[in-house]
Amino acid sequence: MKYLLIPFIIMLAGCETPVPVKQRFPEAAPVMLEPAPKLVPLPAGTAELDQLISNTAENYGRYHELVRRYELWQQWYTEQKKNFESAY
Repeated sequence: MKYLLIPFIIMLAGCETPVPVKQRFPEAAPVMLEPAPKLVPLPAGTAELDQLISNTAENYGRYHELVRRYELWQQWYTEQKKNFESAY
């Protein structure tokens, strides 16, 4: 009888040992870590309307790309934070 209790006690003691849990916040998407594209300044002395419109359209597109990245970043961050906090 004594020999039957020893493995049982050892098994219970093994279950009680704490295992450290390392919390790790998820990594950001690679596109979110890319540097923002620079806006293209209009060269000094440019008086032609087609160059002005072309430059404005290019910068407008870059601006909206940055806005979309920012919105995606906010969405990703709030979802990951909610998941991270609900796990613990």
